[in-house]
Amino acid sequence: MKLRYKGLPLKVLAFGAIIQMLTIISVFWIIFVVSSQAFAMGLKSNSIVKSDVITLGDLFYDLPRDAEKVLGPAPRPGSEMVLDARTLTKVALALNLPWRPTTAMESVSLRRAATLIEEETVKSVLKKAIADKGMPGKFDLIISGGSGDMILPEDQPGSFDITDLSFDLEKGIFKAALAAPTAQNPIVRNEISGSIEQIVSVPVLKESLNYGAIIRARDIEVVDVPGRQISSKMILDTQNIIGMTPRRTIVAGTPLSDDQLAAPQIIERGKSVIMVYRSGPLVLTAQGKALDNGAKGDVVRVVNVSTNRSLEAIATGEGEVEIRTF
Repeated sequence: MKLRYKGLPLKVLAFGAIIQMLTIISVFWIIFVVSSQAFAMGLKSNSIVKSDVITLGDLFYDLPRDAEKVLGPAPRPGSEMVLDARTLTKVALALNLPWRPTTAMESVSLRRAATLIEEETVKSVLKKAIADKGMPGKFDLIISGGSGDMILPEDQPGSFDITDLSFDLEKGIFKAALAAPTAQNPIVRNEISGSIEQIVSVPVLKESLNYGAIIRARDIEVVDVPGRQISSKMILDTQNIIGMTPRRTIVAGTPLSDDQLAAPQIIERGKSVIMVYRSGPLVLTAQGKALDNGAKGDVVRVVNVSTNRSLEAIATGEGEVEIRTF
């Protein structure tokens, strides 16, 4: 006796169920394998390219294959290239890679490895060369024509030679031709030009001081200021600051001008003073009393307490005046 279900033998039905089950298992297995590969494979957000070409391995890590496959030329040494999510998706689709972006913001930044000679290094070497050729004093170079940076392939040393140098002291300009890494092996040539700016040493206060404080030598330090920032009112001699007092608060580290300073009151009205009389080698002193306030160098009235005589005197120091007669 043969069993049937809807006209089909039960053996046929069992075989079909097995095939169906195997198909489902195969599909799940493929999904699992692809998902595993996709999970393992990742994007290199920042990548350093060390050759003349970009490879697939520069974009992704843990690739299942073709890591050395060339995709195109690399950026110039020291330059950068950014591949956005759309471009990366096209690469993955074209090469049948199990990767898709999770957001539209995903990207890869490719930077070509390089030896960089920075502008400050170039300026330092040029300044020494210009000084050796007779440029006096302190100065700085302002590059306005060309770039001061020099970029070489990664396998080259960060050196350069000056192949030509000229400058004009009166006009304050310079021009230079450079070859890197050497004049004999000029992989990179560079021409730059610009201006020569004098640097001036200027006295400033170490700490902020208020009105009435007497400025001492210990309160002052000297800083370098570009010549273009120097004005005719600016005080350049430290001796013109020592012994003075601020008319108002002066902030530390700022250049000073004459209108910010005043001679301090060294003679106070009503206070005792020492009167000094000089005549050749003869020096006489007497006790007096100030009738006026006065700064150093001011003419003030004093009274001789011994004779009660009023005299004109010159303030010479704190509590001290010089008289011409007793």
